[in-house]
Amino acid sequence: MKIGISLGGLRSRLWTEVTEAGDRLGFESVWMPEHLVLPVQMGGSPFGGADHPPIPANVPVFDAFAYLGYLAGRTEEIRLGTQVYNIGLRHPFVVARAVVTLDVVSGGRLEFGVGASWLEAEWRAVGLDFSTRGRRVDEALDVCRRLWSEDVVEHHGEFFDFEPVMFAPKPVQKPWPPLHIGGDGAAALRRAA
Repeated sequence: MKIGISLGGLRSRLWTEVTEAGDRLGFESVWMPEHLVLPVQMGGSPFGGADHPPIPANVPVFDAFAYLGYLAGRTEEIRLGTQVYNIGLRHPFVVARAVVTLDVVSGGRLEFGVGASWLEAEWRAVGLDFSTRGRRVDEALDVCRRLWSEDVVEHHGEFFDFEPVMFAPKPVQKPWPPLHIGGDGAAALRRAA
């Protein structure tokens, strides 16, 4: 049985201590929450019937890859996961570089959890159309997979457009780190399949 630790339910000041203890005790993984920003006026919730978001806007949020890189340096075996990374809010070059960096510095211990996001206000805050998030996530994942596995990548899509580029290093885990798709809708299930 594999047992992971979700850091999102703990105070951030305990994350290092809990992760180090989990590593010593043989826990399989540790998972870090992620948001780019938390708008003050955020409506909606991923939970049916909920009148408010499940998190307050003033909760401390850290860069997942920077923090997991720090934890990688303090541990030896425990796997490091994102729970879940809002990949659609960023250019795939930025995502692919962060993923490969953590995979390399951790010796291949990254578990890459991604999702299309439930927080429409976060998308509005960065100037992106929430209604396109699923297509954006699909295209970003496609670009990342290609960057991680192909020598030369050229892409002309709906959201991202670039001439031939090269991308190195490649991830330690082949062809790329395990992908975990977050969500409970039909599109998330299709993405996971």
